Formats: sequence, structure tokens, C-alpha cells
Amino acid sequence: MPSEQKRLYRFGYTAQIMSFNDIAESCSRDLFHCITKPGHCLHELLSCYAERPDSLRPRGHDYVLPVCSKKLHKQSFLVKSLFDCV
Repeated sequence: MPSEQKRLYRFGYTAQIMSFNDIAESCSRDLFHCITKPGHCLHELLSCYAERPDSLRPRGHDYVLPVCSKKLHKQSFLVKSLFDCV
């Protein structure tokens, strides 16, 4: 993978050399940002808004964090994104 990334950078297809994990994290952030928009088809899967006083620090989103009891549930995309963007 690094050799392909270097070749893409050398020929001007990318602005920087990124690892596969960086690319995956960037795509996950972009998808989560799209899902938080009300018109997105997956927006219904997000939980309701949390009501917090204004005195608390701002968070990455205003959704209620789910209670996770199983490892598989913790690894799902929506739950993982909710916890990563806190």
C-alpha cells in the first residue's frame, strides 16, 4: 500500500501521503457528518437529541449516547461514530 500511495503522490493525484487507517477515518467522519443532516436516509437511525445546560462544554454532536452491552454493538458504525465525535 505505501508504494501505491507514494506513486499517487508523485504523479499529483493526492496532496499528501495517507495510510489506509487515515483514509478510513476520514471517510467515516465524512459519512457521519452527512448522516447528521436531517435529509439523509440514515438520519432516522440516530437517537434523539440530548438536552444539556449551556454551562457544559460543547460536544461534537447533540445526540444521546446509547448504552452498549455487547462488543458487536460497540463496533457498529453509528455507535462508534457517536462515541468518537464526543
